[in-house]
Amino acid sequence: CDDLLWGGTGNDILKGGRGDDLLRGGTGNDILKGGSGRDRFVLAAGAGTDTITDFTSDQDLIELSAGLEFADLNITQGTHELGRDTLVSLTTSNELLAILTGVEASTITSTDFSIV
Repeated sequence: CDDLLWGGTGNDILKGGRGDDLLRGGTGNDILKGGSGRDRFVLAAGAGTDTITDFTSDQDLIELSAGLEFADLNITQGTHELGRDTLVSLTTSNELLAILTGVEASTITSTDFSIV
């Protein structure tokens, strides 16, 4: 991992560099951009909605923390102003964990996720 970027309790903007970065927004509605490389983005329930601006399936990885598993998630295509984006939410509460901008939901599979 080249860079570790950790957000705080507010709405943060985290930008990685050219290498393989780890980004964790913390609580709040954060904007995460990994840059080039194989980046990892950490999501947790109750931490707000993170917008990941440059997620690439089969290259980048979303790490699920705080006991989350892929089976706990709904992966759906956004509608209206989010129509070109993928929404990642919890099946139990519909809490929106992440927005993957410019990503088709049909390209996202369990291999894009890991558990930490």
